[in-house]
Amino acid sequence: MTKATLVEVTNTLHECPECGYRNGFHVGFKRIEPNGHPHKVTIQLVCPSCSAVFDIGLKAALELE
Repeated sequence: MTKATLVEVTNTLHECPECGYRNGFHVGFKRIEPNGHPHKVTIQLVCPSCSAVFDIGLKAALELE
């Protein structure tokens, strides 16, 4: 996955800041520390049109059963 651009969500975010695609995003997950805990991830938005990657500051700890 390419390097993510930090984006602030002020109201809604459904349009790609790079190419203007207006129908939302795919979601990608990236481990926060490449050699660290495998369940701590940052959640990224990926434009389905131009493949630009955006970081909105959303992080998660996944619980696997």
